[in-house]
Amino acid sequence: MKMYNRIMMLMVAVALTVTGCQSELLTEISEQSQADLFSAIDFGNGLIDNPVSTRAVTRLSDHTTSMGVWGWQALDDDEFTLFNNEYVFYSDSIDNWTYKNKRYWDSKSTYRFYAYAPHSRSVDGAEVSIDSSTGVFTINGVELTGGNAVADGGSRALLGSFSGVTDVDWMIDRAGKTGISGYRAQRVVFNMQHILSKFNVLVKTNGAISSDAGTTITVDSIIIGEFRGQADFVQRLDHSPNPDNTLDRTMVEWSLYASGSSYSIRSAEGVAVDGKGMYVIESLLIPQATRADQFIKVCYTMSTGGGRAERFTSIMPLDMFDRFMSGCNYTLTLIIGPDVITFDTGCEQWTQGADAAGYIY
Repeated sequence: MKMYNRIMMLMVAVALTVTGCQSELLTEISEQSQADLFSAIDFGNGLIDNPVSTRAVTRLSDHTTSMGVWGWQALDDDEFTLFNNEYVFYSDSIDNWTYKNKRYWDSKSTYRFYAYAPHSRSVDGAEVSIDSSTGVFTINGVELTGGNAVADGGSRALLGSFSGVTDVDWMIDRAGKTGISGYRAQRVVFNMQHILSKFNVLVKTNGAISSDAGTTITVDSIIIGEFRGQADFVQRLDHSPNPDNTLDRTMVEWSLYASGSSYSIRSAEGVAVDGKGMYVIESLLIPQATRADQFIKVCYTMSTGGGRAERFTSIMPLDMFDRFMSGCNYTLTLIIGPDVITFDTGCEQWTQGADAAGYIY
């Protein structure tokens, strides 16, 4: 930390928020005439029961425009592949999802379907496969580079979508849709879950600064890292991990590359903040445990009346988190005020262990 004529300290309060890790069977059924026994198999706008920014259910098309679908049809004692990593895409013209070379329901058959998003053909280097007997997904070659959805000036609210960055928000339907009868033709709607972690940073001023009309705070930069950027995913659970469940917490679905690339997340720069706060980081992370060599570096400028400006820098360890879990949404709140630099690992449902507080001088 740099010292000037007066000392300004950065008080860090960690507010961890996580979207509920729950899975509900969401099926949208379009009733067809019983005489129409060979209607086309169609896919509805997939739903996300564990969105990265809110508990509300959102549409898959708000996050991506493609998904890969596997499907099997069973008749008597035989089962054969009907969809083999089919490229299913969102069409603006029909405001729904579609694919080429339509397949049709057979009233005497039963079906099961599995999906992930986005389709691997839209992501360089990624390979997706599925176990045909269990419906378990494997995704190899996942790579993140630290894309920040709010890098352009920050934001008052979280965007919840990463369509504007290169990092891919991978999702799968962990349970799939099974035991579907072809007798009642229906539109198949997948219930997707995020398999990455989401990390947000909110910066605000405390009451003392906010009430001083002559003082302004500008975030020059925040750098957090480094994070491992490459990994493979093998599905172990048929539901989003519940951080309160010991088995879920110990279930390892991601294998980090020991010699893979690493990166740091960089915030939006030159962002003026006030008591309401501004989000300066909204990024995806490959689920991983934190390490002792990971740090947060915060640089900000305090401007007062008379054109006086002082710049401050603070560096602290990223030990207010023990790990980042799949499908969970973490928010680090930085509060700038005239107090000692503190951090408080407020314990929410996705973290375990005792609360801790520390001081940095």
